[in-house]
Amino acid sequence: MANLVDLYIVYRILRKLTTPFEEWEAYKRKIIDIEGNIIKKSDDRLSAEDKYALTTLDVLILNLKKILSKLPFGKTKLASYGAALFLIKEEKNLTEDNLEQRFITYLNSQQLKEEISNVTGSGIAGTTGDPPVPSKVMMRRFANNDVFVVDTERYLKARLGKRKYLKYETYVGNDDVGNAIREFGRKYPKKPIILQDGKTGSMIFLRYGKKGMFREQFDLDLRGL
Repeated sequence: MANLVDLYIVYRILRKLTTPFEEWEAYKRKIIDIEGNIIKKSDDRLSAEDKYALTTLDVLILNLKKILSKLPFGKTKLASYGAALFLIKEEKNLTEDNLEQRFITYLNSQQLKEEISNVTGSGIAGTTGDPPVPSKVMMRRFANNDVFVVDTERYLKARLGKRKYLKYETYVGNDDVGNAIREFGRKYPKKPIILQDGKTGSMIFLRYGKKGMFREQFDLDLRGL
């Protein structure tokens, strides 16, 4: 597991490297064109959304992507996601799904804890300090995914994941927290449902989404790594 964080970072860079420019958030916000040329200069990118859509890391990947495209077979070699994933296969049977699971396992083994960020909105309460047992709906963000912070009992009930024909109530209960999780699952059927133990910081998937954690937009700021 020692090199898993490095593997995760490389994975994210390669995933962005193999994503067509027209699928980048910067293209959708008219910051770059379809060829990856920057058409909205940094001095004109004043909003937080624009600054976030094209970070320093994005510019680095953008320039590397343009250079590679000029090399013989550059486009075809990096055109497919599978080819890029092959470049970082350090272990047998490494896939996107088991990389997600292994990364969560790694975080749990290291007992990594991040400060719980406040989430505003109806029925959502922020927290301060280190609550032993969350009694209200608390959420945070991890790798561009929403994470529900729950009590240990609820976490343990969900540790094996949700079975297809069982109701969410079986795992998360029917109180405010359980209702919020069920509502999230109905509202976002393609997103994963991730739970974090409020005491230990460990995380698990209650449900794997149609889109994996590492297929989401790369909003994790790697500049500080």
